[in-house]
Amino acid sequence: MKDSGKRYVGLDVHKHYLIALGVDEDLNIVLPARRVEFSYLETWMKKTLTQQDAAVLEMTTNTWQLYDELVVYAGSVMVVHPPHVALITRSQVMNDTTQKDDEYGHPGEEPPACGAAETSSAASRR
Repeated sequence: MKDSGKRYVGLDVHKHYLIALGVDEDLNIVLPARRVEFSYLETWMKKTLTQQDAAVLEMTTNTWQLYDELVVYAGSVMVVHPPHVALITRSQVMNDTTQKDDEYGHPGEEPPACGAAETSSAASRR
């Protein structure tokens, strides 16, 4: 999903996957909540992220590895404390492994969309 407009992408990071959700400048959901297994992360980033995107990454044990991978594809990446992305961390995720997995290694049905987190450019912090 590549658009020319600015998007804000929130990432809720777990041990083996992350949940991504994107909104535009008017807070319209432009990237529905999606579970992305880390084994498919690079494929997802190449197909989904653009230099117009601003990503929010929560602080975890593997934050800086993920930051280094994301900054190649997104225009900016901001690292935040998890409570600052509370709306995304409360997102419901479908974990039914009996369904056919899609190209990103998660169940075929997408989780319900949820709210979005605010972000600002992290380019000056690189």
